[in-house]
Amino acid sequence: MKTRTLGPNGPTVSALGLGCMGMSAFYGARDDEESLKTLNRALELGVSFWDTSDMYGPHTNERLLARVLDGRRDEVYLATKFGIKLDPADPRKRSIDGTPADDYRRFSPRFEGENFEKNLTVVDAVKDLADDKGVTPSQLALAWVMAQGEHVVPIPGTKRVRYLEENAAAAEIELAPE
Repeated sequence: MKTRTLGPNGPTVSALGLGCMGMSAFYGARDDEESLKTLNRALELGVSFWDTSDMYGPHTNERLLARVLDGRRDEVYLATKFGIKLDPADPRKRSIDGTPADDYRRFSPRFEGENFEKNLTVVDAVKDLADDKGVTPSQLALAWVMAQGEHVVPIPGTKRVRYLEENAAAAEIELAPE
């Protein structure tokens, strides 16, 4: 696996990260055995930059990763974030709850109406470009993100070995500047 430096003086990590949220929450039922296989395969492939959070589960994601990292913690850099419990008296809470139902922050117009149709034409174009290169659309998208700069590290999430392997292969794709 190729590596990159995070920021001008940061640590060296894999050119592609692994988002672990789906292993514990949000995307269907948990499958710890499959997730453990994926995490171990990530280590084998040299994917050394993982993203987790205390809110994934909650806390079950961190426990899952601990099962794999026991005795191997020095092989992985963990990106994380901490949940913030908003107090009802906090103005941030009131401002979110107080926005009108039609406020643009409550929905994304990118996936509504005619924009959705425009997005589908982009999807078709990406599929065509990917076919021309003999890669999947996901691999092409990840390769494009990595091509945006030497300090850019995409962190696609998956709990499945086959998608991890597909994603990792994107680090080898070379794109022309145009």
